[in-house]
Amino acid sequence: GPKETEALAAAWKSGNGQELRLRALGTSTTKVGWKIACRSKPEAKDSYEYRAMTVRQLQEFYDRHRDWLETPAYNDHLDRSAAPTMHDVVHKVIKPATESSWCSFAELLPPKRLVVFASHNWKSEFRFFFATIVNHARETFGEDYLDAAYWICSFAINQHAPTIGEMD
Repeated sequence: GPKETEALAAAWKSGNGQELRLRALGTSTTKVGWKIACRSKPEAKDSYEYRAMTVRQLQEFYDRHRDWLETPAYNDHLDRSAAPTMHDVVHKVIKPATESSWCSFAELLPPKRLVVFASHNWKSEFRFFFATIVNHARETFGEDYLDAAYWICSFAINQHAPTIGEMD
């Protein structure tokens, strides 16, 4: 929404971060227990620039769902067999995990200020998106790559907000 866009634009104007655009192509059902309360610091919770995830956090997310994320199945959105896409991750993991808290997935984590803004294709297989983030972080940040903070819209934006809509 407009508030998210303004916050990101302000962060970029201040010279924080590097832009990364990711490109790739890409149902199985799974529901997991990420039911935790959103963090309570209003200044951090309301600031979109502090909704980044570290590569380490993204790796933990991936590891937790690895079997599902690496198993191709027929995908209605793609009309072919594919591993889960970002669309599937949002609808099968992120939305159920944040349903009771009505917040973004990133708000379930400690606040982390963005360093890199990552744009992605919702129809890309999540495993390719994940590999791209890890490779970019290794090349850009070297041995400290696991602590690099990426702002990923599907994790940083409240997927329950009426302005977001369904991403079909």
